[in-house]
Amino acid sequence: FEQCRNAKPDGSTIMFWHTGFYVTNASGQYEHSPNTAFSPLVMFRGEGDDAKQVFVVKGDSPINNMNDLIEAAKAAPGTITYGCSVGGSAQLVAEMIMQAGDVDIRLVDAASQTDKITGVAGGNITVSAITYGGAVQYVESGDLKIIGVVDKEGTDEYQSASEQGLENCYWTQELCVFGPAGLDEDLCKAINEVFAGMNEDETLINTLTTSKMLKKALDYDASMSAFADYEKTVGEAASKVDWN
Repeated sequence: FEQCRNAKPDGSTIMFWHTGFYVTNASGQYEHSPNTAFSPLVMFRGEGDDAKQVFVVKGDSPINNMNDLIEAAKAAPGTITYGCSVGGSAQLVAEMIMQAGDVDIRLVDAASQTDKITGVAGGNITVSAITYGGAVQYVESGDLKIIGVVDKEGTDEYQSASEQGLENCYWTQELCVFGPAGLDEDLCKAINEVFAGMNEDETLINTLTTSKMLKKALDYDASMSAFADYEKTVGEAASKVDWN
């Protein structure tokens, strides 16, 4: 973050990250705002179900949906654990569940997707959120079970937490590009156009589709609107969280 923020605003240094950046700032883990201390350049939008995140539990868990999870947390306070990286977007999602269901869930550190999968499948973590594309093979093997979709809209097979009645419990983690503050707007638009060129690259599209990571770069105006929306959404949700 600092290497990009302190770089000369000439377009030679840019940063590829994701919208969890807004949570990192809102939680106090990083003091500089993405939209003011940096120049937002490109927002990507995931395409299809593979881009979504899902809540997973152990394959043989008695928990079958989000309401089962809430009931289990109410029945045995402090026993339900949620694997996440503390201070990041995964914690924000966990806090959203607790706010929506009026329950307490114990947070345990599980930063990488691998940690979450092994922790949940091994019975050491009750629930966590991973990518849909990453979950499918473990669901097919019986190691994991999907109980809800993290995004606002579900899939053909699974309802989102929001659709199951947990109001305002949703999050979409998108990839994005930033530069240092002070980049000339024409240069920002030019950089955006370069990334937008990937939308027409058939080889890249086929590669991303095969790896279940198909994403499209938004144009400059749409990107700026999305950056503003994320700042507002995260700010409102994070203000209700006790990050300590």
